[in-house]
Amino acid sequence: CKRPIMASGEQGPSPGSITAIQVLASYAPAELVLRHAADRHPAPPSAPEREDFEGAVGFVDVSGFTALSERLQKDFGNKGSEKLNQYINSYLTRLIDGVSHHGGDVIKFAGDALQVVW
Repeated sequence: CKRPIMASGEQGPSPGSITAIQVLASYAPAELVLRHAADRHPAPPSAPEREDFEGAVGFVDVSGFTALSERLQKDFGNKGSEKLNQYINSYLTRLIDGVSHHGGDVIKFAGDALQVVW
């Protein structure tokens, strides 16, 4: 098994092992994780940090989600849930790709809604 090469040029963790940085990535914005992962000895912050910066926060909600859900259930019965899942996954994938392409980071999911920061 090859180990990934980190930004520092050193070999990263072996595949399958979970590092503290990977755990941090589950809870923190990508910019913070990438900053700490680029260190010579990657580790999550050991003390609180503060950084002031200008940014924007977006709250994105799928308009008509409940009506679509009800309509699919009515038209397709139990298969309506599967169709809804396919639709929402496709929509959110495209939305997240667009956010990422423009330097944003999805920081929270809540059903059919996203919270995004730039």
